[in-house]
Amino acid sequence: MAKINEEDPGGKKSQYLGNHVVTTEAGHMVEYDNTPGDRRINIRHASGTRIEIKDDGVRITKVEGKEQQIFNKGIDQVVTGNFSVIIAGDVCMHVTGKLKHEVRGDYEIVTHGDFKVKAAGKNIMEFGGDQRVQVNGKTSHRTSGDRETITGGNNTESVGSDNKQTIGGENTQVVASHNATLTGGEHQVVSAGGMGFGSGGQMGIASADIMKFQSQTQIQSQAVTGTFIRDSYGIQIESSGGGGTILWAKGYKAGVFSSDNDVRIGAGGKLLVETDGGSDIDLFPTTTGTAPDVIISPQGKFIPS
Repeated sequence: MAKINEEDPGGKKSQYLGNHVVTTEAGHMVEYDNTPGDRRINIRHASGTRIEIKDDGVRITKVEGKEQQIFNKGIDQVVTGNFSVIIAGDVCMHVTGKLKHEVRGDYEIVTHGDFKVKAAGKNIMEFGGDQRVQVNGKTSHRTSGDRETITGGNNTESVGSDNKQTIGGENTQVVASHNATLTGGEHQVVSAGGMGFGSGGQMGIASADIMKFQSQTQIQSQAVTGTFIRDSYGIQIESSGGGGTILWAKGYKAGVFSSDNDVRIGAGGKLLVETDGGSDIDLFPTTTGTAPDVIISPQGKFIPS
């Protein structure tokens, strides 16, 4: 930024015959200096306020008090070089109409304090290139109305610590292609009301450790054609309440099958195997490989119907 040396008046080379000075009783002075190489015009008020035009055309205006400018028909300024303004105090600009800044080069604002922008109407920002925002402290966004975010390309969010979302109404996500969620630790989904999982194709749920499904009342699994559960080690279905465990099929077959190991069906109370409509109950070993025996070993009585 340019510096102004206002305390360097001319007249050091003034010649007596070429310098014309008019002074008044109050201390005002008007000076016309015709000295070659140091031509000047200097108008100075008794208070110290002065206007000086130097030999090279530089004009220096020094105002000891306030300066007031009134333009009844506007003002136009054309600066072909640099334009610097140094203000040691506050600046207040009041515009009753529109205010437009057009910069063909870079535009930079540096503030060493707070930066505040308030608009009573819309706030529209458009960037022809990239946008980067660096916040070294906290960030808070509050929207009293609706909010819409549209991204034409990829969207990446990285959170270094916890992430929490609170939604007062519905939450809907529509994914046109694949959707994957990867959690390094535990993952819990809790619903105070109902919860449904649906798929237009196949649906797979896998776990490297124990998978647990728990309900305070009932767990129901329903399929139009059939339900198939496969495990490489063992499948255990257990009921600790008074309702019992029910394996039931309506209009089709219900089967419990193991290709390599034993199949064991046990009950702490009575074990009931029944069919509706007088259908048969078949107990048979597998027909592939070595056929094991079918063993019925009750602790009490075995009563065929």
